[in-house]
Amino acid sequence: MQFAVTPCCKPQESIIGYCLRLAKRNGFTTIRDMLSDPVILRLAKGLKSGIFELDALLPDTASVGQASVRCVLFKKPHSILPRICLTCIAQDNVIPVSHQSPFIYRCDKHNDVLIDTCSHCTHPLHWDVDLLNARCTNASCQRPLHACQSVLPDSLPPQDLSDCLFAGIFARNPHKLSIKTHTFAKCYHIRSIIEDGFELLTQERRAKMWLAKTMSNFSHQLPITFRTIPIALLQRHLKSKNWPANEAFKQLAQCEYDNAAGSNCSVPPLLTHADVAMQLFGVELFELKQLQQFELIITTSAANLNKGVVVDISPAFNALSFNTTLQQMPTLKELMPLLHASNITVGKILEAILTQRLATSYLPSYDILTSLRVDPDCLLELIKALKSQSTLQKLTLSEASKLTGLTEKKLLSLREDGIIKKLPWDHDFSLKFCSYNEIVKLQKAQLTKQMLLQLPHD
Repeated sequence: MQFAVTPCCKPQESIIGYCLRLAKRNGFTTIRDMLSDPVILRLAKGLKSGIFELDALLPDTASVGQASVRCVLFKKPHSILPRICLTCIAQDNVIPVSHQSPFIYRCDKHNDVLIDTCSHCTHPLHWDVDLLNARCTNASCQRPLHACQSVLPDSLPPQDLSDCLFAGIFARNPHKLSIKTHTFAKCYHIRSIIEDGFELLTQERRAKMWLAKTMSNFSHQLPITFRTIPIALLQRHLKSKNWPANEAFKQLAQCEYDNAAGSNCSVPPLLTHADVAMQLFGVELFELKQLQQFELIITTSAANLNKGVVVDISPAFNALSFNTTLQQMPTLKELMPLLHASNITVGKILEAILTQRLATSYLPSYDILTSLRVDPDCLLELIKALKSQSTLQKLTLSEASKLTGLTEKKLLSLREDGIIKKLPWDHDFSLKFCSYNEIVKLQKAQLTKQMLLQLPHD
């Protein structure tokens, strides 16, 4: 590959920006006459092209900055779609590498709002020579690009822009249940997405409208916590807790549930990440896998069930049935002290309910525990049966910590010292499980030690 003109690199110039200048100076009207699409994509990512003659000319790869800001939407804070400052183009004919950060909204040199869309045809810009001519890169438009106004303050820190970008995704998709993480940022119309997110997070009225729309997207057969999965996802990943919308989100915990159904209705597919499902059901991963064995939780891919896998949790609700004779019984939440005292997990109870080993009544309420009503006598019989099934019951360290009052770190130390024996199948100390019988022995030893300390001394 030979070039008639090889311009010098400019300070802080992006790799793809230099290649556009190189194409323009050598008479190419489009960069695709010089390079293939896969090579252009590599250059947009800030990588070398793999073409020796070209790589010798390229500027050194440099970080786009703001590396300390992390966003769940992508792993690297580097956008592979163009955004330009018209003043930078007019004065220096350059596209700085900093403009490829998704957490930069204005040019750090001229304070102009970065442009990513043509105001005439509304098409997003793509990498081509026309960017350096300040023209639309849409072949059927190619009209001059114009500066745009912004609804955002002149200065927002990168972490706030990250929140606005993340919230903008939810503002446009109020029934979003899962987040797919990409390596590089690739958001079309990123400027308007950030503005939508800023409006959602700063205007309480807008936030309440979004909440109402989100809630209405889901079946009334679901508890509130399941109908508000998008809200929980948004709250979890916001870096700032000072947004006005957070007050509207907090009010969900006090809202009254509008129960519009008194009989079984089919719940449509409800897809979310396994870690979210674990939190909503109040179970550990191994318990979720047990529900999967009964096809009450269905994975959407061939991958083994882990916290990042997307699962369909609707079969669990379609397996629940209404039983009016149990409507006056206590809720499962009210019976939780009994479960803790018996060392029975919520996952075991859910498995028994969903496989019809325990009669229950389901009436949607705030969460799964307040939606299920159980006969205490039947629950006691089930607990007795579960205890007799195995003398080597498996506990998580967090459960053992609640029973003994010891920290998980201390329990791990006791297990390494052999005071708490490992489970037969547990050959890795990183697996956070222990035997129920061993924890009972430890409890008795702690109780004996306390009694000895309380004896009077001569």
